[in-house]
Amino acid sequence: MPVKPVVEYPNPLLRKQATQVQKITPLIQELAQNLLDTLGSFPGCVGLAANQIGAGENVVVIDISSKQPGAKPRVLINPEIMEMAEEKFLREGCLSVQHLTANVRRFQRVRLRWTDLQGTIRLETLTGLEAICVQHEIDHLRGMLFIDRVLNPTADIFRRKRYLH
Repeated sequence: MPVKPVVEYPNPLLRKQATQVQKITPLIQELAQNLLDTLGSFPGCVGLAANQIGAGENVVVIDISSKQPGAKPRVLINPEIMEMAEEKFLREGCLSVQHLTANVRRFQRVRLRWTDLQGTIRLETLTGLEAICVQHEIDHLRGMLFIDRVLNPTADIFRRKRYLH
């Protein structure tokens, strides 16, 4: 599948709420593959939401294998966080806001419900980087960016020294 261009801030597509996926269709499968291919074209990046490539469906992909060997890519359809624990502040960046990073509050453990590409509803506890990544991507599906979570913009937002392009 072709690599799609990443939508960049302040494009209004990044502020739209995603629509729930009602059925796993060939178009949803193609979207998932486009997301995986696009994410794979940015070495070291770990997640991508559908609206970041201009799609409106409630789909994200996560691939932390570059940071944790042995981890498998995940396609999460209609992901929903059920529980969160172990709050932490950390530096975060985004393919759609490449010129900034920021200190953001996230949780180290989340209980997540989602549908996989076979249409099976899954429930699993994610930890560490995978948990943090899924929170970031679900924010995208809600039309929220990591810079919206900053408590003190003056002290917690930083200009990135180099871009990911």
